[in-house]
Order: sequence, then structure tokens, then C-alpha cells
Amino acid sequence: MVIGVLLTYSFLQPHQVKVDQATSRNLYAGKVLAIVQMTGETGEVSVTASAENLTSATVTFPVTGTDENQPTILTSYLAAKNIYLLKDGSLRLPKKVTVRYSDQTTATLPLKFDTDAIINALATGESFVAQGELGDTGLKIDFQVSVIDQIGALKNISLATEVGQTPNLPATIQAYQNDGTLLAAQFPVTWQLPAPEVFNQVGNVKIEGIADVLGEKLPVTAMVRIAKKTVTLGPNVAPVAVHR
Repeated sequence: MVIGVLLTYSFLQPHQVKVDQATSRNLYAGKVLAIVQMTGETGEVSVTASAENLTSATVTFPVTGTDENQPTILTSYLAAKNIYLLKDGSLRLPKKVTVRYSDQTTATLPLKFDTDAIINALATGESFVAQGELGDTGLKIDFQVSVIDQIGALKNISLATEVGQTPNLPATIQAYQNDGTLLAAQFPVTWQLPAPEVFNQVGNVKIEGIADVLGEKLPVTAMVRIAKKTVTLGPNVAPVAVHR
């Protein structure tokens, strides 16, 4: 049974990138790189290197092959596990989750939550963990629901651009709670961009926008500084280089 075959190898000379499947070749600085391709079988692979007037050496390592009869198992899932909720707001939990299996295929499975447990947790007005059951897998996923009393302010946006260039404004923005805590969540922003001609002269431009913070529409402002592009040339180092 063949477990592995020599696919190719190179003698690692910097200017030589050619590789081949010859059974022997010269070395560069005493080194060679061999690439062995597995056949999919389970067993051990032994690689032996030998040269004239030198002691040969062998390395052996185990290989686990691919078993077509091996059952496919769920290996991972994709889900945003941190959910922010304004106090007395409407909670929107995910209904489906994308999963990946050991054979690299993907699927979308439904999530089922204990409705009574969610209602009781919301009644406390405190943050809690909502546990969802993933399809028929028996796997349970915990979602951290952080209840926010009130948004205190949005994070200021300040950036610079060159004359004649429209600034790249962020698509999302962070927010502060009333106690000054900066939330890790990013909230989408819609900007009201002025005419492009506004950015054709040096100065400051104020751009208004609307952020959607957990369903609440809040105003946000971005201050853009428009400046000329400057290029600073350093001293000529040629005389120093020649002198040395």
C-alpha cells in the first residue's frame, strides 16, 4: 500500500525557483526541500536521504487518511453572540445560524429559544444570557444580551482629507452609555454628503448624519479638515554617501 509519494523538491538556491521530480539532485548550502504528497491512506511515511561518503538518515511520521465512511460532524457555526438591547425595547434574537461540517459543507439551521425564559429575563430589566437550541443537533448556543438603560452620546468623528478628495466616512459608529461606558458594538450611519465642490478648498467641513442605534435614530456629526498635500524633501545624502 502506497501512503505517500515524492511530489517535488527544490535545492533552495535563491535565484533558482525550478522544481522537479528527479530521484536525485545537487544541494545548495547543504539543504534540500522535499514535498511528499499523501495518497489518502492511513499508515506511516518514511523519507530517506543519502549521499556519497555521508551517513544516510531516515525520518518516519504517521499519516491519517481520509475515510469515506467516517460520519460527517458539525465542526463550527457562525453567530454574533453579543446582543445589545435598549431597556424596554424590542429584543430581536437570531432565527437561523450557518454551520460548517467536517466535510467542509455548510448549512443553515434554525434556532429555538425558550420563550418563557426570555420573557422572565426581560422583566428583570437586567442583562442576561439567552440560550438557543440549534436545530436537531442537541447543541445549545449562549447569546449575551446586554440591556442598556439609555444612550448618552455618540462617539465623535474627526478626520482629514486632501483638497479635491471626498473623505471616506465610516459606515458605522460607536456609542456611549449615560455612565460614560463606550459600547463595543458598531451602529450603522447614513451620511448627508455635501456637493463634491465643497472639498475643493482648504478649510473645515461639518457633515451631518443619522445613526441607527438599536432602532433609535440619533444625529451624528463628522468634522472634516481639508488640507493641501505637502511633500517635504530631506537633505541630499549623496555627498555623504560618496565621502564614506
